[in-house]
Amino acid sequence: MVRQKLPVATTTPCVKALLNALMACESTSQRETVLKALKSRELEFALGDWETWARLPQIAPDRLEPDRTWSTWLIMGGRGSGKTRVGAEWVRQLVRSHKDSAGPDGLRIVLVGPSYAETRAVMVDGVSGLLSLDWQDMRPEFISSRRVICWPNGAVAQLFSAEDPEELRGPQFGHAWCDGTKPLPAMPVRLMTGCCFALSRWVMQTRTRRLTR
Repeated sequence: MVRQKLPVATTTPCVKALLNALMACESTSQRETVLKALKSRELEFALGDWETWARLPQIAPDRLEPDRTWSTWLIMGGRGSGKTRVGAEWVRQLVRSHKDSAGPDGLRIVLVGPSYAETRAVMVDGVSGLLSLDWQDMRPEFISSRRVICWPNGAVAQLFSAEDPEELRGPQFGHAWCDGTKPLPAMPVRLMTGCCFALSRWVMQTRTRRLTR
């Protein structure tokens, strides 16, 4: 196992200490001993903390380098490399850090897939989708008739299809997660230009890398 060195800004001291202890274990029995020494509350937090288990390329740029600003995060990888899980965890991080707000400044996220059906099947209902995560007291509600996901703290995510980029005319969002939209380049262009889509902060896009001979 290759031991990865996490930046100090990425984790809390206790989480980093736990990760280092687990990485130092040479056997399964040693890892079990470390985990059994934790209180149930500590174990629950550690198991649900994405940054404890994620690889460095799976951690958002602002967490790795908090002093630098960014607008686009592109993740390319083969099938099963964890792209969708990274996107879902990024959204969870945004929602959990968002304060209650019912006004116009509330957190608004756009979810874009190759089609509406694929957006829901992969990004929402999929095995690594948003509803598969352990939200505890922040469990969201998916309203299929409105194509939106609503969280108790007022955060909202709306589903779109890259087949119809013009749908983005009008709605205002602060963040966007695009999954597998490479065959339809018009959608990322709509997100980035701002001519018909007001994006105030970040775009996160995941694509499947295709191998050619």
